[in-house]
Amino acid sequence: RDAYFTVNALNQLGVTRTMEHFRRWGIADKVRFAGFPPDLPRNVRFVTRVLGHELVRMERPTNREQQHLLTDISPEGTIWCPKYLFDPVMRHQLLAYPHVGIAMGWEMTGFREDAGRVIADLRQVEGGDTLAVECQYLAACDGASSGVRKALGIEMEGSFAEGQNYSIYFRSTALRDALADRPGVMIEIVNADIRANLSSVDGDARWRLIHFIAPAAEATTDPAICVRQAIGRDIPFELIRALTWSGHRVVAQRVGRGRVFLVGD
Repeated sequence: RDAYFTVNALNQLGVTRTMEHFRRWGIADKVRFAGFPPDLPRNVRFVTRVLGHELVRMERPTNREQQHLLTDISPEGTIWCPKYLFDPVMRHQLLAYPHVGIAMGWEMTGFREDAGRVIADLRQVEGGDTLAVECQYLAACDGASSGVRKALGIEMEGSFAEGQNYSIYFRSTALRDALADRPGVMIEIVNADIRANLSSVDGDARWRLIHFIAPAAEATTDPAICVRQAIGRDIPFELIRALTWSGHRVVAQRVGRGRVFLVGD
């Protein structure tokens, strides 16, 4: 529990700082009220099963309340805003700047540095049109498996594949109704069958369940079994997506080379 509080405090500091940037850009309220229920408590619960015995609960304020709790420290605070609600806010903000353009549906197929500039080769995913963009610098925001990083020959170092995980995205109004008297956004589940985390995606009927698979364990990847083991009841749900992935604790050996920099996590 102490470790959880430490990590949670660090996460809150990081998100608070992000919200301070959004405040400077004039979009803090747009992100805060992007669509996630503003008056839903962001409580975190530790349970044996989602509908089972509660071990401990950490009360956390709503998106609306958070801003007013720590005003002596920051004018902002942590909020809960899923990516599918955040992206349109950021896209609209970016398009307000005359020097910014967004090219949806294009992919970068390669790049080269030449005479104090970078030339990026783009291809339209549907249609196959190509385009060469000349720029002073290239900022790669393509994540941990960055193709730009690989093209630069920059290796990752650290601890790889520390754990196997199975994520299940599903929709269930039955679960929403069953938890109506236990509001919150995140549930840590610990029992003999499954070690998992359930989080609310939209504050309504969309959920994400992450099953943490123990080393050398023979874990099922049947979504129905995993959901039932985590919730403690056989409830109806609609599967959106399920995938396995490994957790890594690694960092790039350097942040860039020449005029190309790694920016995304």
